[in-house]
Amino acid sequence: MPEQKRKPLSAFILVLVAIAAICLVVYRNLPGKYKEFSYAPDLHNIQKTEKTGIISAHLSFKGLAPGCFSAGLINGQQVLAIALTDRVEIMDISGNVLSINKLGYRATALELTRQSENSILAVSNGQEISMFDPITGELLEKYPAAAENALITSLALDDSFLYAADGNNRLIWVYTRVKLADQTDPMAPCTLGEKQFYLPSAKFELTPAPDHTGIWAANTGHHRLDLFSPQSNDIIKSWGKSGFSLEAFSGCCNPGSFDIFPDGRFVTCEKGALLIKIFSTNGNFLALLADRTNFARPEAFKQLIFPLVQAGTDNKHVFILDVVSEEIIVIDTQAKPEPSESDQSQLK
Repeated sequence: MPEQKRKPLSAFILVLVAIAAICLVVYRNLPGKYKEFSYAPDLHNIQKTEKTGIISAHLSFKGLAPGCFSAGLINGQQVLAIALTDRVEIMDISGNVLSINKLGYRATALELTRQSENSILAVSNGQEISMFDPITGELLEKYPAAAENALITSLALDDSFLYAADGNNRLIWVYTRVKLADQTDPMAPCTLGEKQFYLPSAKFELTPAPDHTGIWAANTGHHRLDLFSPQSNDIIKSWGKSGFSLEAFSGCCNPGSFDIFPDGRFVTCEKGALLIKIFSTNGNFLALLADRTNFARPEAFKQLIFPLVQAGTDNKHVFILDVVSEEIIVIDTQAKPEPSESDQSQLK
């Protein structure tokens, strides 16, 4: 094509693109059209929803850069493990420190076991994984990196296996657990979920099933939770759907964080909308615990910076790590809010 004809054609194409972009912006702002394009739910109506439970405490970690945390049991006592700049602190749910485990690095993932005896703290620096006695700090087990480019973002434990979520490779590494004294030649880990995850961001979480049927994983791009069998590598159960209601998950990749109560109920956190919810064992919506109004600086959360949740071992408390305000929010899900003055006057 001659040069003089090519320039008018290019200009014509640019004009068409500009017109299409203007039409799209106008259409998106028509009444009732926002949801068709938005990744966000209707927060105005959601904030009218009555929340379950009350916030019973704020545990502050100002200046200590909390990164990840876990709820578990030590000698029958419900405790929290939280990764700070170069260590992991174990504390009760009132914030009293029980032990400090010096690491010399910032943990990318940690897990505290939930059996009352022989508690174990698993910690990863992003590649290697170490298991400690959470009180004495004694090294009990150690596992090498499964891959050179591994990025471990979540850990889970049962009696036989250690599970590690690899955000870079979009799969789960499964290590056969061996005590440190017997690790003359550690077995190479197997994989779960290879080519079965859709993860727009390089982070997803794991939690063992309370009934010991497998390992639950957040398949965030599909807006669902999947239960994998470590024996068959099959997804044996799933729940979750995309949508803008409280019963669904919205955004590009949710739930960003989740955990499971001992009784099988789920607690989830959605980045973006900052919704903390409880679902039944089968994934039916049960309650809204918190939304953006419960965070001090909701505007500061970004795509890869969002709250993390843990379910209490007592089937009662939910713990929310607000990494922006550097605090843990404790919610008592069974407590009832005190009636307002208007409610009290109506009862008289």
